Amino acid sequence: MTNKEIRELMKKEKIYLWQVAEVLVIHETTLIKRFRTEMSDDHKNQVLTAIQVIKQRRTAEKE
Repeated sequence: MTNKEIRELMKKEKIYLWQVAEVLVIHETTLIKRFRTEMSDDHKNQVLTAIQVIKQRRTAEKE
């Protein structure tokens, strides 16, 4: 999955960069800089995991 595809997924799920950064315990600026060039597989996996965590939290809040 490319950075662009991750951004599109975030847009589709209405997840903001600051939310992902919060889950990863990094500054939003750091995450923005990572998106400037193609991220390593490790960083991509961290972002995708954070997206899943955010989605799970939303589901839990609705219940």
